[in-house]
This record gives sequence, C-alpha cells and structure tokens, in this order.
Amino acid sequence: KSLMDKFHTDFGAEGFTLEKALSKKEYAIHFLKWISSSSSIMEGSRYTLSDCLSKPKAHILMFVPHLKEANAAYQALEQLSKDSDSGFYGFKIKQISGETDTDDDFIPVMGKSDEDTLNAFLESDNRTLIISVGKATTGVTLGTLDTVLMMTSVKSAELFMQETTRPLSIYPGKTDATVYLFDTEAAI
Repeated sequence: KSLMDKFHTDFGAEGFTLEKALSKKEYAIHFLKWISSSSSIMEGSRYTLSDCLSKPKAHILMFVPHLKEANAAYQALEQLSKDSDSGFYGFKIKQISGETDTDDDFIPVMGKSDEDTLNAFLESDNRTLIISVGKATTGVTLGTLDTVLMMTSVKSAELFMQETTRPLSIYPGKTDATVYLFDTEAAI
C-alpha cells in the first residue's frame, strides 16, 4: 500500500493534509521519508529536498501548524536522524514553540538570548533542523540557516514573507537559500 493510499484510508474522504500527515509519529515518519526521498514528487525539479539534505552543511527551519504536529515531527525526526537510510540521517534536531501544551495561541516575542541560543544550536553541527510553532518568524537573524520547510498554512502575507525569507541572511560560506512550500494554497 502506498503512503497516499494509507493516508486516504486513514483520513477518509477528507484526504491528505499537512496537519494530518504530522498528527502522529508514525504518519510523520512516513511523510518525512517520502518527501526526502529522491523518488518523491519533487523528482525532476531543480532543487529536490533530497539534494538539500545530502549537502555536507544543511541548516533547516521547519514551520509546523501546532504543538501536536511539532511533537510528532520531533519524535519522527529524532528517529530518522539515527536511520542511515533516511535523508535526515545525522541531523541534530531542536524544537521551539510559541504555543502552550493546551494548544493556545501564545506567541512570545523572541529575545536576544533566544536568538543567540538558536544561532549556537545551528553552529554546533553541520546538519541541524529546528522545528518551530510560531517562533523564529520575525525579528530573528539566523545567519547559517539555508533552508525553510513551510509545513503550515499562513494567512498573513506579511508573516508568509517573514517566514519564507528567514534563510536570506548573508553569512560567510553560505552560497544559497531554499524554501520548500508544502501547503498547496501557499504555492498557488
């Protein structure tokens, strides 16, 4: 059974959504493996996610919709980072959230110490991935960051621009920046 068949069976007539794909660790593992494989739907495009993940240095910021999805993505990526057959193998993972455990929309302003902590994390390894729910969206400079994975819908054009331009900071040795949009509404 293909991943999409499994999602269709599990999700019924409503079908696939990013929130559902990241709603449980099991789904997140399958979804993340699928999007990171060279035979995924991005094959043939100029910049596949598998190409990004195979770079010797990769610093990624993944925006997800809610704490539930962030937790499932974190658990999945922790497992995939130890799987030598995974595109996420060897990545150091960190989760940050602007939501509470009760799923309230509480988005604190990031201070200088938060920014310093994130930059220290990014610089601590050649392959890092930060999962974010409502943090590191504005007012943060993450110099080594070179990739954004948009796995959430953004209703505000201003916030969309802020999030998708996160990797554009100039930094010594950085040669490119890539943004992957997984929300079909945002990509249109």
